[in-house]
Amino acid sequence: MTNPPEPISTSQPWPIRKAAGLTIEAAAAELHCSMATLSHTEGGHSANRDKITEYLDFLTRHQTTLAQYRSIAEL
Repeated sequence: MTNPPEPISTSQPWPIRKAAGLTIEAAAAELHCSMATLSHTEGGHSANRDKITEYLDFLTRHQTTLAQYRSIAEL
């Protein structure tokens, strides 16, 4: 009997992407994938662990950059 890996939560991408001011088109262009791929990921309909992880990492990096920009703008 095998143990399947734990599913990755995909409830985070959409709110993070929206808060960062990113469109799904811009995110797809940066990640070199289709908007449908990201839409499926955001909707929890993707089993592609690599793409889910790549998307979450991209959003985390973008969110950090946005937070840094906002803190500099407040100075």
